[in-house]
Amino acid sequence: MNKLGILFKLFTFLVLCQISFASGQSSDFELADRYVANHSEIAISEMIRTGVPASIKLAQGMLESDWGRSELATVANNHFGIKCGNQWQGGTFYKEDDDRDKKGDLIQSCFRSFKSTHDSYIAHSDFLADPNKSYRYGFLFDLETIDYKSWANGLQKAGYATDKKYPKKLIQLIEKYELHRFDVVLNNDTANTEQKILKIVDLNEKTTSKKVEVSSSSASTLQKGKINDLRVVYGDGNASIKQIAEVNRRSVKQILKFNEVFSDENYIPKNGMAVYLQRKRSMTNSKYSHHTVYEGDTMASIAHQYGLKLKSLYTKNRMPIGSEPLVGEKLNLYRQVSASNRPKYIDEFGNGMNDEKLLFLDDPDIK
Repeated sequence: MNKLGILFKLFTFLVLCQISFASGQSSDFELADRYVANHSEIAISEMIRTGVPASIKLAQGMLESDWGRSELATVANNHFGIKCGNQWQGGTFYKEDDDRDKKGDLIQSCFRSFKSTHDSYIAHSDFLADPNKSYRYGFLFDLETIDYKSWANGLQKAGYATDKKYPKKLIQLIEKYELHRFDVVLNNDTANTEQKILKIVDLNEKTTSKKVEVSSSSASTLQKGKINDLRVVYGDGNASIKQIAEVNRRSVKQILKFNEVFSDENYIPKNGMAVYLQRKRSMTNSKYSHHTVYEGDTMASIAHQYGLKLKSLYTKNRMPIGSEPLVGEKLNLYRQVSASNRPKYIDEFGNGMNDEKLLFLDDPDIK
């Protein structure tokens, strides 16, 4: 491996360390961490090779492959929705998209199938940098690799996506998960590029040294934050509830009661999981008024995510204690729903909704 290759491997590792401990309370951050860990190295490599910002590639890959979970990504290793085109001679994967026959009927589109995700990343770079497409995408390569906002808007301008919100979505992903940390200014001077990466490596060493220690240190170094205006610390996968309680001058009984999801003092919250140091609230602020239920969500996990008391979440949505909402239902986190608008659920015995179930009286303390 050449010197530049070793440098960006080291750069990738250090940035991953920083991002890992900057993650928040939602499973979105776990998905982002996993995606970045698997694809940041090839994104940086392709940035150095072609000039496409690593942050842009990662954000596009996340968005278009549903964090690498889409059928096209899992079956065909295609993270960017790249279609076959007339010159493609490799593997193919067919699915309905936006192609229609002469009658206007929707037909299956031909997508490229790759041997690996890395091949998909390389093909994405080659697609944008193709000289035959310079009339569309050529102006992008006049932009700085650290100017991700101009790149995001430029892709829209060039017609890469029809979604008018495409640039905004990319920018939000980049800023939420700090993907811009992988971008460096490039030029034709390889030695100069090496020096720039070394400077970023040095900067990340200084700014992440304390955070990197979290993985092997005591509970006193856990990252702090706020959820629903409540003080929290984020687990590191090492510190136990007992250790967290002692460091934060709380009793184990208090921490267990505040959080409602930990079994005992020996429970070790996983990396990035919030541990509340105060009693949860009966409602969120109006900014977080609803939650759409996704696969794997439970009432307990949802309440914990937003700093809500579990009983209050049940009461707000007029659901029986022990029941679980169906995927796709919208839970109210701020106000109590009317009896006719409560979410669909399955009770603790696996039965569907029953109008005779407890609906909860209107609570005057809940908006």
